[in-house]
Amino acid sequence: MAKKLSKELKRYLESELRDYKDNKKKIEELRNDIIEESPNMTLGTPPSKNKGNEVQTVKVHKLMTNTQINRLTTMCTAIENALSRLNDTQYEFYIRCFEKGQSKVKICIEMPIGEATFHRYKNKIICLLAENLGYVIEK
Repeated sequence: MAKKLSKELKRYLESELRDYKDNKKKIEELRNDIIEESPNMTLGTPPSKNKGNEVQTVKVHKLMTNTQINRLTTMCTAIENALSRLNDTQYEFYIRCFEKGQSKVKICIEMPIGEATFHRYKNKIICLLAENLGYVIEK
């Protein structure tokens, strides 16, 4: 691969890969909080006959403009796109390394793969994610 990523970027992308499942849950929680929140009542304002539509419009606007939801959704989509490009062995590696947090030694023994393959798979996943996010620097 002709891709050069800084150590800081690699660490950041690794942490995002580890947090992927938690971020999916966080997106759902944030969406549910917005959907289930009660509408703000303004005192002294006559009730509108279209109040239901106004509340829905406000909630849709909040869902679409929430920066945390947008950032997490962008990251999760990029991760899903990267994972879709892996073969079965590489996907198993992703599960073991990033979701389960298994050690390099345990992964190498149980899969079985060598240390060089471990680092090649890890770098491939990180580079695919960087490419999907537009962070790739060509040599």
